[in-house]
Amino acid sequence: MKEIIGNWIINVTMFSLISTFLVKMLPGKTYVPFVRLFSGFILILLFLDPLLSQTGLDLRMEKKIEEQMKVVEQEEMENKLIQAEEKQKERYEKIYEEYADKDTMENENQNKNTEIESQKAEHADTKKAGSKKEEGK
Repeated sequence: MKEIIGNWIINVTMFSLISTFLVKMLPGKTYVPFVRLFSGFILILLFLDPLLSQTGLDLRMEKKIEEQMKVVEQEEMENKLIQAEEKQKERYEKIYEEYADKDTMENENQNKNTEIESQKAEHADTKKAGSKKEEGK
């Protein structure tokens, strides 16, 4: 019991010294209230530590915190998965559009070539028909 109380006093004293040092090291006065508020919360937890550890509340609190952290991590992973799926979908859509544009251009070029060839064939037929008429005269 003496060891527990001795460790508790050492922890409270060390934390008080460190928090005082941090407050003195801050360049301005704007963050001092926030540091003191945060230090106060931690100091309250340090004072309650022996009581919490004797009643077993510290283990239950750790368990609850771990459960909450797992839930948060799972949500983060789900969000990352959704974002990755969206990025992949965007990439596939972009690739599809590129291929569709390329295919459309190829079809247009092929249609133009076909039209040119048919016009050449018509022109050749017209010349043949004209030359046959002249031969018949």
